[in-house]
Amino acid sequence: MLNIFKNYPKTKYYKKNEKGKDYVVGDIHGEFLKLEEKLKSINFNPKVDRLFSVGDLTDRGSSSISVLDWINRKWFIPVKGNHEDMLIKVSKTIFTETAVSFYHNGGKWFFDIDKKKQKKIANYYKTFPTAITVDTINGPIGIVHADCPTPTWKLLNEFLNSKSFIDIERKCLWSRERLRIEDQIIPDVRAVIIGHMKQEVIKKHGNVFLIDTGSGYTDGYLTILDLETLNPV
Repeated sequence: MLNIFKNYPKTKYYKKNEKGKDYVVGDIHGEFLKLEEKLKSINFNPKVDRLFSVGDLTDRGSSSISVLDWINRKWFIPVKGNHEDMLIKVSKTIFTETAVSFYHNGGKWFFDIDKKKQKKIANYYKTFPTAITVDTINGPIGIVHADCPTPTWKLLNEFLNSKSFIDIERKCLWSRERLRIEDQIIPDVRAVIIGHMKQEVIKKHGNVFLIDTGSGYTDGYLTILDLETLNPV
C-alpha cells in the first residue's frame, strides 16, 4: 500500500541484476496493451527481469486507465515525467492553466474517471523518483525523463537530494535543450537514457540516448532498450 504522507526520494540506485535482464522503455503514453505485447515478444520474465521507464506512462494512447494494473508490479520502475507532473497538479485542483494544457495533451481520460481512481493514480505518481541510476556489467546507466541539466550525473543527484532541487527537477521533467546539444558526454555514467522529445528513430547525442519514438501517436511506436547492450529489442 502506498504511503501518501511519505516524502519519496528524488533519486534511486539499483544494483546490477544478477538473476535476469534489465530493460528501459520509452514514453508509453497509454499504450499498455502494446507494451504487454512487446514484453511477450522479448520473453520478458517478471520473476527475474526488470523494466525501467523514462516516464510519461499515460495520456494520448488507448489504454491510459490500465496504469492501475501496473501499480503493484515491483519489476516496473519508472522515473517521473512531465505528464506525471501535470497529473499530480491537476489532481489537486482542475481550475488551473495546467489542467487546460493537460486536457489538450491527452489527459481527457483522467477527467472521465472517478475521484477515487484519480487519487490512486496521483498517489502512485508521487512515488516516482526524478532520476534513477542502474548498474550493469558494462557500467552504470542514468535514467531521467527529459534531460540531465547539470555537467555531471553525480552533480545532478547531489542537487536533487538537496533542498534546492526545484528548478533542477523542472528541467529534468520539461527541458528540450538536449535536442540542440549533440556531442556532450555526461560523466559518471556509461549512458543517460531520456524520453520526452518525440523522434522518428532512436537518437544518440554524445552518451545520451533519446528513446521517445512517439508511442501514443498514430505515426509512433514503442521502444525498449536492453540496458546491458543499449540496443533496441
